Amino acid sequence: MRKIVLLYMLLLCSGLALAQVRCDVSYSACIDGIYGAWSQTYTDFYYGRFSEVYQIGEYRHPSEYSWKLTLHDFVRPDEKQIKEHYRKKEAWEYSGTLEYYVSDAYPTSLSQLKAFGYLAVAPWNHVVSKGQTPCVKRIQKVSVTILPYKDFPHCYNVFYHDVDNNEFNQGFAVHFITNPLNW
Repeated sequence: MRKIVLLYMLLLCSGLALAQVRCDVSYSACIDGIYGAWSQTYTDFYYGRFSEVYQIGEYRHPSEYSWKLTLHDFVRPDEKQIKEHYRKKEAWEYSGTLEYYVSDAYPTSLSQLKAFGYLAVAPWNHVVSKGQTPCVKRIQKVSVTILPYKDFPHCYNVFYHDVDNNEFNQGFAVHFITNPLNW
């Protein structure tokens, strides 16, 4: 009986634990308020919950993210709210912060969006011992729109303002094809 209880407790704890999840994603860059084409679908690794998403590499610790999105006013909706938003095609809107890295080669988020279509600079790609300059973390306030969904949030539209003005005119959209997170 003790073995069964111990096994049950281990399964319960492992089910509640957060871990990196392999999922299929696609990105689209938004520059000057205009979206580009969606990238090809590829496999990437994420960590977190729907209110806090970390984009991490394979076999990386969550502290080694290339970008992290935190929604400050996220509240888990109930099934009735999800159905109503989906039926009315009404998006969810949140405010939050986006943490990302810049480097000498890509000194702004805009330069990364133009080159890759998403925020691609990661600290593990810059080895200081080999003479490379370290990455610098940037934190920006963002406006996030999550498109209506039936089962889990699929598409996050992340907008932030350019250095020159206060308009939310650049950002990116990430489309989760498979579910990377949990509530």
